[in-house]
Amino acid sequence: MDDDDDPFTMTGAAAEWKAFPSEESAEGDAVLAVVDPVTNIEDGDGQDDVVFVPISPTDTRSLTPRVYYHEVRVIDSSGNERVVAKGEWELFPSPTDTP
Repeated sequence: MDDDDDPFTMTGAAAEWKAFPSEESAEGDAVLAVVDPVTNIEDGDGQDDVVFVPISPTDTRSLTPRVYYHEVRVIDSSGNERVVAKGEWELFPSPTDTP
């Protein structure tokens, strides 16, 4: 949604997902980031585009289980950034991995 709550096209855009220790630290370094401008926007027709964030177990293995703050940013073809999703992301301990 744009600033007027209207859908906007993500055709030609890139997206990034980042997790931070807290919302206050979101301008600093992310503890985990998924940035892939080619494969993470699905559909791309500008009507019902979806940002897909692939996270593998190896991506999170070094992180402490806890609640993190996360954001999804879309960067359009002109370089304008917009946060399109944000909130808490809870990482649980693996039931199969032992420290």
